[in-house]
Amino acid sequence: MTAHDDANVILKRLERLEAENRRLKVCGTVLAVAIAAFVLMGQAVARPKVVEAERFVLKDSSGNIRGWMGLLKEGSELTLGNIDRQPMMTLQVSEKASDLHFQGQENSGMNLGVDFGVPAIAMAGSGGSGQAMLRVKDVGPTFGLRDSRGFSATVGVPETELNGTTKSDKRSAASVRLLDKGGNVLWSAPPK
Repeated sequence: MTAHDDANVILKRLERLEAENRRLKVCGTVLAVAIAAFVLMGQAVARPKVVEAERFVLKDSSGNIRGWMGLLKEGSELTLGNIDRQPMMTLQVSEKASDLHFQGQENSGMNLGVDFGVPAIAMAGSGGSGQAMLRVKDVGPTFGLRDSRGFSATVGVPETELNGTTKSDKRSAASVRLLDKGGNVLWSAPPK
């Protein structure tokens, strides 16, 4: 081999190395751009869309109203109903109260709420079969039961109705009262 042949072999190898180097640079650049694009796409978080209305209505595929969310006079309401379009759960919030109602069949249901600063839980059985209530007023807690005939029992600070107004008795939460259906005391401890 001559020096000229050696120079041609070296030049061909150099050209091949330079071509490979250019391909590596192009591949590296494309890869860097792709990685940067993925990183930048992750940074571009979509802003939530805002839908504004005074009332939203939820309908099933047949067009029956199954729920709604809207404004009340001084607050707001979310109501969900069954397939018969009867409200089964209602959340209401107003200026001085918030209540969560669960309605069942035949006037049964349950209510959890805070009305004018007084937390309460109330339950009613179907068809007037009975009621239970727990309320915590500033004078103390009251737990009450009423059966379908109107007889009731109260444990805690009792409430008395006089001339259509309800007043809390001055007894302690260690009080128990049993009343007949007319509201007359059958038994109480401590005695009145």
